[in-house]
Amino acid sequence: DQRKLISDSTRAVNRLVDLTNDLLDVARLEEGRYGFEFKKRSIVPLVKQAVQKFRNAADAKGVHLVLQAASRLPSIRVDAEKMSIALDNLIDNAIKYTHPGGNVSMRVTRDKNAVLVEIKDNGIGIPGDQFERLFTKFFRGRNAQIFEINGTGLGLYLTYNIIKQHGGSLTFTSKEGEGTTFLMRL
Repeated sequence: DQRKLISDSTRAVNRLVDLTNDLLDVARLEEGRYGFEFKKRSIVPLVKQAVQKFRNAADAKGVHLVLQAASRLPSIRVDAEKMSIALDNLIDNAIKYTHPGGNVSMRVTRDKNAVLVEIKDNGIGIPGDQFERLFTKFFRGRNAQIFEINGTGLGLYLTYNIIKQHGGSLTFTSKEGEGTTFLMRL
């Protein structure tokens, strides 16, 4: 009983720490104090690192996580720390909202002078009537709330704004019950 109490308390504290950090990141971002430090580099090592970070979570849930990265991609201006936050949010969401036995695939490719990072899952998807709110603060889809996944509703807001600060774009396609694909263009 004591171990369960400590375990539950630890999870609750970790959720509060995550929420506090997300709120601080949002405040810094909105005030222009998020401190971007851009350097020319390949994004592939950042993507590989993010995938590796979530490999155990995917395996534990029974979600098949795959990465395909094209060779000879151009270097782009990236803040490695901030881009890692964006990648982590997208991969974490894809795994969280995919049922056990499902798939999450990532592709890093080139389109003319842009690098594309695609994160595709066959999870719960996003209701079509909620598309316009997806990148707003504190938004969580109605089906995400039913799926009973804890979240702050700040991850995609931060991710969208981080990518925007990189001069890039983040778009998505989704069908409820079939999955979602996010496309980051840098």
